[in-house]
Amino acid sequence: MHFAKLLASMLACLAQAGCVGIGGGGSGTSTQSVVVTTPPAEGAHCVLTGPSGTYYVITPGNAIIQKSRDPLDIVCDKDGFQHIAQKIQPHLGMPNAAAMLSGGIVQLGLDAATGAIYTYPTNIVIPMSKSSPPQRITVR
Repeated sequence: MHFAKLLASMLACLAQAGCVGIGGGGSGTSTQSVVVTTPPAEGAHCVLTGPSGTYYVITPGNAIIQKSRDPLDIVCDKDGFQHIAQKIQPHLGMPNAAAMLSGGIVQLGLDAATGAIYTYPTNIVIPMSKSSPPQRITVR
């Protein structure tokens, strides 16, 4: 029942001239906040690289990144722990009803074209392992 009302409201909105605005917010913004943790290695230095830029985080920490349909590459390092690199895949976000009403199909298409419709996980966990200590060599 709610879906039918929502659909009717959207269609009525689209039928009115000037209802669909290109700059009106749409399904969201082109950026998002992500939190990066590296258990058990707090204080790891991580570099997040995506098609729109490079971001630096000391864990646990957060960054405001550009959304994209492309993966986010993350490389983390900390003394005493193994170097780690991971690719984080985005997923397709679903626009909410308010966003659809305010921006409509035009904004949804723009968000898909720019990558703003995609999102990365909000909490990114990169487990780190201790590196094995160097072996002692005894020379006689």
